[in-house]
Amino acid sequence: RFSVERIVSGPGLATIYEFLAKKFPEKVDPKVHEQFLTANTQQGKVIGENAKTNELCNQTLEIFVGAYGREAGNAMLKYLPRGGFYITGGLAPKNLDYFTKKDIFLKSVFDKGRVSPAIKACPIYLVLNEDLGERGAHYYAYQLLTESQ
Repeated sequence: RFSVERIVSGPGLATIYEFLAKKFPEKVDPKVHEQFLTANTQQGKVIGENAKTNELCNQTLEIFVGAYGREAGNAMLKYLPRGGFYITGGLAPKNLDYFTKKDIFLKSVFDKGRVSPAIKACPIYLVLNEDLGERGAHYYAYQLLTESQ
Protein backbone atom coordinates (compact mmCIF):
# COMPACT_ATOMS: atom_id res chain seq x y z
CA ARG A 1 0.00 0.00 0.00
CA PHE A 2 1.01 3.58 -0.53
CA SER A 3 -0.57 7.00 -0.33
CA VAL A 4 -1.63 9.16 -3.25
CA GLU A 5 1.13 11.63 -2.38
CA ARG A 6 3.70 9.01 -3.39
CA ILE A 7 2.54 9.53 -6.99
CA VAL A 8 0.66 12.85 -7.16
CA SER A 9 3.49 15.14 -6.04
CA GLY A 10 6.84 16.44 -7.23
CA PRO A 11 8.70 13.45 -5.78
CA GLY A 12 5.99 11.21 -7.24
CA LEU A 13 6.75 12.56 -10.69
CA ALA A 14 10.37 11.46 -10.21
CA THR A 15 9.21 8.05 -8.95
CA ILE A 16 7.13 7.50 -12.10
CA TYR A 17 10.07 8.44 -14.33
CA GLU A 18 12.42 6.12 -12.41
CA PHE A 19 9.95 3.25 -12.81
CA LEU A 20 9.58 3.83 -16.55
CA ALA A 21 13.36 4.15 -17.01
CA LYS A 22 13.86 0.76 -15.33
CA LYS A 23 10.96 -0.88 -17.17
CA PHE A 24 11.90 0.50 -20.60
CA PRO A 25 15.69 1.06 -20.59
CA GLU A 26 15.75 1.19 -24.39
CA LYS A 27 13.69 4.41 -24.26
CA VAL A 28 16.06 6.23 -21.89
CA ASP A 29 17.79 9.23 -23.42
CA PRO A 30 21.24 9.32 -21.74
CA LYS A 31 21.46 13.12 -21.82
CA VAL A 32 18.02 13.63 -20.23
CA HIS A 33 18.64 10.83 -17.76
CA GLU A 34 21.91 12.42 -16.65
CA GLN A 35 20.12 15.75 -16.13
CA PHE A 36 17.47 13.90 -14.11
CA LEU A 37 20.03 12.13 -11.91
CA THR A 38 21.94 15.31 -11.11
CA ALA A 39 18.86 17.50 -10.53
CA ASN A 40 18.33 16.36 -6.92
CA THR A 41 15.17 18.19 -5.80
CA GLN A 42 14.46 19.59 -9.29
CA GLN A 43 13.87 16.26 -11.05
CA GLY A 44 10.27 17.16 -11.83
CA LYS A 45 11.49 20.28 -13.60
CA VAL A 46 13.76 18.17 -15.83
CA ILE A 47 10.81 15.94 -16.71
CA GLY A 48 8.56 18.91 -17.52
CA GLU A 49 11.20 20.67 -19.62
CA ASN A 50 11.82 17.55 -21.72
CA ALA A 51 8.27 16.22 -22.00
CA LYS A 52 7.63 17.60 -25.48
CA THR A 53 10.74 16.02 -26.98
CA ASN A 54 11.37 12.95 -24.83
CA GLU A 55 9.03 9.95 -24.90
CA LEU A 56 9.79 8.79 -21.36
CA CYS A 57 9.23 12.26 -19.89
CA ASN A 58 6.00 12.58 -21.88
CA GLN A 59 4.75 9.20 -20.61
CA THR A 60 5.73 10.20 -17.08
CA LEU A 61 3.61 13.35 -17.24
CA GLU A 62 0.69 11.53 -18.83
CA ILE A 63 0.67 8.93 -16.03
CA PHE A 64 1.06 11.66 -13.42
CA VAL A 65 -1.77 13.81 -14.82
CA GLY A 66 -4.04 10.77 -15.08
CA ALA A 67 -3.43 9.90 -11.43
CA TYR A 68 -3.90 13.55 -10.45
CA GLY A 69 -7.22 13.63 -12.32
CA ARG A 70 -8.46 10.39 -10.74
CA GLU A 71 -7.68 11.71 -7.26
CA ALA A 72 -9.27 15.09 -8.06
CA GLY A 73 -12.39 13.22 -9.18
CA ASN A 74 -12.41 11.24 -5.93
CA ALA A 75 -12.20 14.46 -3.92
CA MET A 76 -14.97 16.01 -5.99
CA LEU A 77 -17.21 13.01 -5.34
CA LYS A 78 -16.49 13.21 -1.64
CA TYR A 79 -17.15 16.94 -1.21
CA LEU A 80 -19.33 17.85 -4.25
CA PRO A 81 -17.88 21.37 -4.55
CA ARG A 82 -20.75 23.09 -6.38
CA GLY A 83 -18.94 26.43 -6.08
CA GLY A 84 -15.91 24.99 -7.82
CA PHE A 85 -12.94 22.70 -7.41
CA TYR A 86 -9.70 24.70 -7.31
CA ILE A 87 -6.39 23.17 -8.35
CA THR A 88 -3.46 25.00 -6.77
CA GLY A 89 0.25 24.44 -6.45
CA GLY A 90 3.16 24.57 -8.83
CA LEU A 91 2.91 21.37 -10.85
CA ALA A 92 -0.24 22.12 -12.83
CA PRO A 93 0.71 25.65 -13.98
CA LYS A 94 4.18 24.46 -14.98
CA ASN A 95 2.69 21.66 -17.10
CA LEU A 96 -0.38 23.52 -18.30
CA ASP A 97 -0.72 21.74 -21.67
CA TYR A 98 -1.11 18.39 -19.93
CA PHE A 99 -3.96 19.75 -17.81
CA THR A 100 -5.76 21.82 -20.45
CA LYS A 101 -4.96 20.85 -24.03
CA LYS A 102 -4.70 17.10 -23.64
CA ASP A 103 -7.85 15.42 -22.39
CA ILE A 104 -6.04 13.12 -19.93
CA PHE A 105 -6.90 15.15 -16.84
CA LEU A 106 -10.60 15.70 -17.50
CA LYS A 107 -11.17 12.13 -18.68
CA SER A 108 -9.58 10.89 -15.47
CA VAL A 109 -11.60 13.29 -13.31
CA PHE A 110 -14.93 12.27 -14.81
CA ASP A 111 -14.26 8.53 -15.18
CA LYS A 112 -16.48 7.65 -12.23
CA GLY A 113 -19.06 5.42 -13.87
CA ARG A 114 -22.69 6.04 -13.01
CA VAL A 115 -21.85 8.79 -10.50
CA SER A 116 -19.98 10.90 -13.07
CA PRO A 117 -22.95 13.26 -13.57
CA ALA A 118 -22.69 14.30 -9.91
CA ILE A 119 -19.31 15.90 -10.49
CA LYS A 120 -19.83 17.14 -14.04
CA ALA A 121 -21.95 19.91 -12.52
CA CYS A 122 -18.95 21.15 -10.49
CA PRO A 123 -16.73 23.71 -12.21
CA ILE A 124 -12.98 23.09 -12.14
CA TYR A 125 -10.54 25.99 -11.83
CA LEU A 126 -6.80 25.85 -12.35
CA VAL A 127 -5.15 28.58 -10.27
CA LEU A 128 -2.04 29.88 -12.01
CA ASN A 129 -0.66 31.88 -9.06
CA GLU A 130 1.77 29.75 -7.11
CA ASP A 131 2.05 31.99 -4.07
CA LEU A 132 -1.44 31.53 -2.62
CA GLY A 133 -0.09 30.50 0.78
CA GLU A 134 1.93 33.69 1.02
CA ARG A 135 -1.01 35.77 -0.14
CA GLY A 136 -3.27 34.14 2.44
CA ALA A 137 -0.75 34.68 5.22
CA HIS A 138 -0.34 38.31 4.16
CA TYR A 139 -4.10 38.85 4.14
CA TYR A 140 -4.53 37.19 7.54
CA ALA A 141 -1.68 39.24 9.05
CA TYR A 142 -3.24 42.40 7.63
CA GLN A 143 -6.62 41.48 9.16
CA LEU A 144 -5.00 40.87 12.55
CA LEU A 145 -3.18 44.18 12.34
CA THR A 146 -6.28 46.19 11.45
CA GLU A 147 -8.36 44.49 14.16
CA SER A 148 -5.78 45.24 16.84
CA GLN A 149 -5.78 48.99 16.13
